Amino acid sequence: MTVVSKVMHMITELDVGGAEIMLTKLLAAMDPGQFSHSVLSLKNKGPIAAQIEKLGIPVYELNLHRPFSRIRALTRLRMIFSEQRPDLIQGWLYHGNLAAGMLRFLNVSNRPVIWNIRCSLNSFKLEKPLTYMAIRAGVLFSRSVAGILYNSHFSTDQHSAIGYSSGKACIIPNGFDLRRFKPNLLARQKVRSALKVPKDGILIGLIARYHPMKDHVNFLRAASLIAKKRTNVRFLILGGDVDQRASGLIGIVEALGLRGRVILLGERPDVESFYPALDIASLSSYGEGFPNVIGEAMACCIPCVVTDVGDCRRLVGKTGIVVPAKNPEALEKGWEALIDKGQAERNKLGKAARRRILENFEISNIAGRYEELYQRVMEAKA
Repeated sequence: MTVVSKVMHMITELDVGGAEIMLTKLLAAMDPGQFSHSVLSLKNKGPIAAQIEKLGIPVYELNLHRPFSRIRALTRLRMIFSEQRPDLIQGWLYHGNLAAGMLRFLNVSNRPVIWNIRCSLNSFKLEKPLTYMAIRAGVLFSRSVAGILYNSHFSTDQHSAIGYSSGKACIIPNGFDLRRFKPNLLARQKVRSALKVPKDGILIGLIARYHPMKDHVNFLRAASLIAKKRTNVRFLILGGDVDQRASGLIGIVEALGLRGRVILLGERPDVESFYPALDIASLSSYGEGFPNVIGEAMACCIPCVVTDVGDCRRLVGKTGIVVPAKNPEALEKGWEALIDKGQAERNKLGKAARRRILENFEISNIAGRYEELYQRVMEAKA
């Protein structure tokens, strides 16, 4: 009889984000006959919790964002561990990792702990003070965990350089659901019609939440350069807060003379319908680890122009174009190169991109690598 091992995932919160979405995809793809799972959010449940609970996986919350909640949270934490009795703890993100690493010191659990680091360290100045403290504290606790899982080589090197235990490092990239992200001619036609893209138009897309590191300004400056040369090019920026006045992007669009050429949309739950509408997907960031949005675009057969950050070069391979970060002229030239190739050649690159995702980053294969890691850690503990 196969013994099912219990894994508890500890994560900062369950709002919409790359790590939270990856956790959901992973839980859906893992073998329930080998591992059973539970999820613990340090803050509240958030919108992603409902998706996880639909999988039949229990989700708990500690509500640590509330004042005077720490003592109550510790009591609840003990109760949850007593109920679940996990065989292994998987931390997610800096606060989730740190909390998981401290369980032994809090006399809550002595089970093996694996950290999951999803971020690059491009600027501590952009981090919130508590996140900065958690990153630094992680240096001390990193030697006591069973493994440190990274989703990019770039992030591994960065964290090792500031003192995270390099001997505990393991790299497993993000995985992608090719059943959800795929070419879709009907969605392409519907979205392009709704966005009023000309019949002969080229639609270049940036799908990213509003954050300085995503460098939306770089994208818009490149857009202003190519817009002066090609009247049929349109630009779509989609993501959390990009359409809000507070982001400043509306003002930049107008200042660059791009009114009517740039479409700003907020966060969308049906993002898989927008990728097929693009002719080119782009990344303008100056800091990334392993960007989900590029893998999703590739899965939809969309060729990409990306900045040379994180593991972007490893991800796109020969199926797209890589340009320097913070260089709108280079980004614009990358777009022009793909436009000049023509539709047939872009289609060929798009098919090669999807094939690359299928062969290297398909979610069931990535889930299998997580399961192998869990098994190795538990065997070592035994």
